Amino acid sequence: MDFGVELETEQGEVYSITWDKTFAQYDLCLLLGSLAEWVPRALQWDVTAEQPWSDVLHRPISKTILYWAAWIESDGDHLYYPQALELDFHPDQRLFISVSAYQWDHDTLFPATENIAVTYSDETARRHRIGPFMYPAPDADTSL
Repeated sequence: MDFGVELETEQGEVYSITWDKTFAQYDLCLLLGSLAEWVPRALQWDVTAEQPWSDVLHRPISKTILYWAAWIESDGDHLYYPQALELDFHPDQRLFISVSAYQWDHDTLFPATENIAVTYSDETARRHRIGPFMYPAPDADTSL
């Protein structure tokens, strides 16, 4: 997605997840309000009834985790930025929203871009190193 995702609560509050440049060139940004307030001409699609969104929407979010990543600058300094948000839906589903762009020609996600990617399965998140799979464990098989 070019700009982001909006989630509306039962109370009618809208939260937007988009990219920004608060911490790094491109990082994940959480906003109270509609994306239309920041990007007035953005196109919107209601995916409430579309798979896989319909599997998780209208269910309570039981947990959220914000994942930070390190960007190594040319001088060796580390710059930390919010890279992904995990939303856990009761009882057993989760999705990841990351500041990434899908590259069709390489079947990969490129991090820290001016796009937002939504990942619906742990397998896909693991393959593209999103969220808890960003940094593999020391004994992990990294031959994906």
